[in-house]
Amino acid sequence: MPACVAVGYIRVTRREVRILTGRFYDSVKLLRVSERLQGLPGVISASAMMASPMNIELLATEGFAVQLGDAVRAEDVVVALDLAGDTDPEAVLRELELLLAPITQASGPERAPRTIEAALNILSDPGDTIAVIAVAGEYAAAEAWVALHHDLDVFLFSDNVPVEAEIRLKRFAAAAGRLVMGPDCGTSIIDGIGYGFANHVRPGSVGLTGGSGTGIQQVSCLIDSFGQGVAAAIGAGSRDLSAEVDGIMTMAAIDRLAAMDEVRIIGLVSKAGSPEVAHRVLEKLAVCGKPAVACLLGPGAQSVAGVATAATLEAAAAILVGRDAPVWDAEPSITSPQLTAVSSDTRPKRRLVGLYCGGTLCLEAQLLSSRVGAISTRLVDVGADEYTRGRAHPMIDSRLRAAMIAEAGHDADVLLLDVILGELADADPAGAVIGPLADAAAHALDRGVRLQVFAALIGVEGDPQGFTDQLGKLREAGVNVSRSNAEATRLAITAAVGEAAAGMVGE
Repeated sequence: MPACVAVGYIRVTRREVRILTGRFYDSVKLLRVSERLQGLPGVISASAMMASPMNIELLATEGFAVQLGDAVRAEDVVVALDLAGDTDPEAVLRELELLLAPITQASGPERAPRTIEAALNILSDPGDTIAVIAVAGEYAAAEAWVALHHDLDVFLFSDNVPVEAEIRLKRFAAAAGRLVMGPDCGTSIIDGIGYGFANHVRPGSVGLTGGSGTGIQQVSCLIDSFGQGVAAAIGAGSRDLSAEVDGIMTMAAIDRLAAMDEVRIIGLVSKAGSPEVAHRVLEKLAVCGKPAVACLLGPGAQSVAGVATAATLEAAAAILVGRDAPVWDAEPSITSPQLTAVSSDTRPKRRLVGLYCGGTLCLEAQLLSSRVGAISTRLVDVGADEYTRGRAHPMIDSRLRAAMIAEAGHDADVLLLDVILGELADADPAGAVIGPLADAAAHALDRGVRLQVFAALIGVEGDPQGFTDQLGKLREAGVNVSRSNAEATRLAITAAVGEAAAGMVGE
């Protein structure tokens, strides 16, 4: 493999852009390189990313006029630097080369494979059964086909895969008895190994599946906190329950979990998707031969005889381990007559702002808060496509959400967050929000408001970030922390409603 070669070099005032040809790195690797560069003296900002048209356009909107025409290809890397004072750009670029060197210069068996075929030739083991694919979306389907033809399951972390390609892959896989977990699959746990953003939960007898990554994380972490564990978790991808994809992989996952001796009970955790598809999936779950619990959030949620239903992720985790669901999920006290009276009050409504990394967690908070007319709400999934266009997911790159948190102090009375631990996630997600929270609190004080902050901390002690360490940082910063997103939301609602409703949520 040739060394990186710069084919373009544009100098802008206090800015440098470097193009490295013929190199592909996954977004997590490039983000970590960007973070290291940004920590250097004199570096205001640093962005290393693949030179896709989308990323080139993004850099242009940020003031980096990258116009190299045919000289730039999607398989090249673009590095954009914003430098202070007389900072030497060449010194920063030398550091870049050192950070990339472990992969660039690797050879022989330690060299990072760039295709499934190369991985099979270099790393193949008779026990290998899963191919992990995290390449640009335009290449992901082709690599997945190679893996399937080698009789491997596929964990497809990549997003931006055309839905038509997803359907073909999943139909082929289902017929062959294989899995295609994804595309845009956030979390899976297979044979005790976590993939994607998985948490280090203890092993046990619960099997999980669903299109939701953060939903699976929340349920698996709560199961761990209850003293029980997860035998397997099979993510199906965010579009699997859509009318187009038709639940192909969710149904295959149910079959896989039902056949596992160690799985005692099966949980389905997802956004509801298409009502017709959800109904067929629930019917399959009802006759799978094992007890089952379903938590389908949003429009299209329904129930089928033989499958226990849960209104929240917290309730799903409780039922899966044999506990009673929280009483407020059966009879939500936030719809009580007292709160209805508060909602009719003519005083200005207090403002609840939620800024989420997890789409399913955000949806759960939206569903809970929609029952309350006494407050004004703005709940945002910062991991949605409109925010991740040209950027890494906020669980990986916290910078965009951090800026949004700081600005929220201008209109929020109560702020609601998720802080998610696990593999691939930010090395210190609590630390990433503490500074912005201080800025938000200062903005709120300028309006005469004492900002109240609530957070759902999703993780377990064995995660790389350490649950106790992250909990301590958040509490020291004055954050009200819950393990459950539903609980954090209920507490935030109570705070936003004010003293008239104090103590009523969860009674």
